[in-house]
Amino acid sequence: MDGPRSCSARYLPGEPRPPALALHSFVNGAKSARLLGRRRCRAIEVGFVRKSTRRLFDRGAMPSCADRGVLGATVGIDRMAAMGVVAIVAALVLEQWRPVGERKALSAPLARWADALERSFNTGDARHGALAWAIAAAAPAAGALALYGLAAWASPLAALAVNVAALYLTLGFRQFSYRFTAIQQALKSGDTARAREWIGAWRGESAQHRSTEEVARLALEEALAAAHRHVFAVLFWFVVLPGPSGAILYRLAAFFARRWAGCGAFGDFSQRALSVLEWPTARLTAASFAVVGDFEDAVYCWRSQAPAWPDPNLGVVLAAGAGAMGVRLGMPLAEAEGLQPRPELGLGESADAAFLDSAVGLLWRAVVLWVFVLAVISLARMF
Repeated sequence: MDGPRSCSARYLPGEPRPPALALHSFVNGAKSARLLGRRRCRAIEVGFVRKSTRRLFDRGAMPSCADRGVLGATVGIDRMAAMGVVAIVAALVLEQWRPVGERKALSAPLARWADALERSFNTGDARHGALAWAIAAAAPAAGALALYGLAAWASPLAALAVNVAALYLTLGFRQFSYRFTAIQQALKSGDTARAREWIGAWRGESAQHRSTEEVARLALEEALAAAHRHVFAVLFWFVVLPGPSGAILYRLAAFFARRWAGCGAFGDFSQRALSVLEWPTARLTAASFAVVGDFEDAVYCWRSQAPAWPDPNLGVVLAAGAGAMGVRLGMPLAEAEGLQPRPELGLGESADAAFLDSAVGLLWRAVVLWVFVLAVISLARMF
């Protein structure tokens, strides 16, 4: 006759277990399942993770330290992307409410700094120009990134404030729209002389001999180019590079390329650097004009007319903008020394005051499109 079995004895296959032990095993299994479920939920609740990272939990195993690091980095990137969209909207609203004007408080010190760097580094060697550009543009962008990193470490709100402040100084229509509005109002009221004064001040040249059509045409060209340089290109590099470094880098690169344009080999690197930064932004700006305007004409003018413009990147923006609005831009200009040849851009009618209203609508629709796309991308990365 068999004696009582010890607690460590195993049950034979098929032999029923006592109800108490079966219930104990079922309860322990339920507790383990609930614990695993809570751990999975806690890991997912760290942030809205991408679908690729959720595969870590579908395998039924807990994430390792490396996996948790990936999750943390993903959550941080998604959060920064969402805060970037908030910073863009806040900066645009703030700039419309309290415009900074021509940014003379910033442009004057930058001009003195550019002149000082030129005197110190301009020896006729392109390598010295590259070094001066690194000090003038790359170093401030790196400093802005470091400041953003410290702010993000301290508080997400502090990082948001740094982004808003940087965009407020580098982004916005009000940096040039007051001139465009003055020309628009002067042409509508028939005051061509006043419109000539404004377009001459905008372009830095005498415009007393300009016709009404030439004034409207040049105002449209300046508005499209300024919108690209002050809004769309700044938005692109702000999104691509971390923190405010991209927006600051682009605006400084554009400033020093214009300031050192006539400095020979010393200014060659600044021109090439700006061309590299302009290449993707010009095409995205042109694409946005095509989407919110006449798509077929914009794409046709972009492909067939833009290469003939002296600056190919700017030619893409102007040609697509002209095609999207159905207006003719470019074309020769009458100067005191004769006719200045310029290629024709766009299709349709000659420029007039009505097309200035069309340009305002085109630019604002393009801005709304950019913000909408960035918001959708940020939301898609969160879920």
